[in-house]
Amino acid sequence: MSTADIFKKRLRQAVKESTLTVAEYAQDNHRFKSRTGQLERAVNTRMLNDLSGEVFIDNGIAAYAGFVHNGSAPHRIVPNGKKALRWVKNGAFQFARSVNHPGYKGDPFLYTAADDKKREVLATFDRYAELAKEDIATELVKR
Repeated sequence: MSTADIFKKRLRQAVKESTLTVAEYAQDNHRFKSRTGQLERAVNTRMLNDLSGEVFIDNGIAAYAGFVHNGSAPHRIVPNGKKALRWVKNGAFQFARSVNHPGYKGDPFLYTAADDKKREVLATFDRYAELAKEDIATELVKR
């Protein structure tokens, strides 16, 4: 194995571990009230190529995730194909032709996780760089 391949292998491992570190922290540390755990399960990771990865929210699992993460401006909610909206309050149905939603500030928990785990991610890359250095030294001795 070439020294470049050894370094790439260790760098890829560092990227994978770092994305998982940030994703797990984001799942456990947020301000929104979790009712079903669906939004936490929607936090995922993927490798974009050999040397970069990302932490993202899978909208297929939680379509509302963008509104929770980024917030929403005040807006009016109207029924979709019906005459009235309906919800339960104090055990009884409530009806309205429309409601004014006050908006939501948002909880950018992915960005917060990336900021909060920055030191740990840097330490992960330092650790894998040291491992790569040891692997390369071992490989050079073999030759």
